[in-house]
Amino acid sequence: MIKELCKTLRDRLQFQTDLPFIDVYAGLVQTATYKIEDENGNPVTKRLPVSYDTNLAAGCGSSPEKALTPDSTKRGIIYFEENGGVQVVKNLSGGRVQYKASLIAVLWLNRQKITGDTYSEISAKAYHDVIDKLKNRSISMPFINLNVQDTRFRQEPSIFAKYSYDETVLQFLRPPFEYFAIDVTVSFMLKGGCLPAIEINPNNC
Repeated sequence: MIKELCKTLRDRLQFQTDLPFIDVYAGLVQTATYKIEDENGNPVTKRLPVSYDTNLAAGCGSSPEKALTPDSTKRGIIYFEENGGVQVVKNLSGGRVQYKASLIAVLWLNRQKITGDTYSEISAKAYHDVIDKLKNRSISMPFINLNVQDTRFRQEPSIFAKYSYDETVLQFLRPPFEYFAIDVTVSFMLKGGCLPAIEINPNNC
């Protein structure tokens, strides 16, 4: 359920009118663990945020799962992390159930590709624009009365502490680059009889 919820929020950000400072949109990320060798041949474990719900192209034969790491060729990246799962708030009449979910929206921005100014202050405007689009009360089927409330804004390196970024990536967490996270609470309802049936449609790619 939480993956579908994050996809709905990603669609709100990308498809109504896109955010000009974002060129990589993703839904829910998960932490992928990779085993590699360092320059001395010693085994090293890497942990990176990955998602298959992105706007990045995936051709036949290539994995749709993409790493969402900072990249100097990008203007901006946005994705969602789970922050406590989905809770049942109340069982309502007519088969409806009210839920609440806690998520984190993570943004990384490249000021050089957005304003051309290494030290321009853009986080406040970016935060406002993201929250404004997330709170848009557009139809979000199968979710009913989907409402987003921002609860905390954070701008600290610990946002990426769960991932093992090496120095080539860590340099993108310092000026001229910008990043922040927004803790959000999402409330919504679902009605069992209104959910689409699961259709069997295998991918033969």
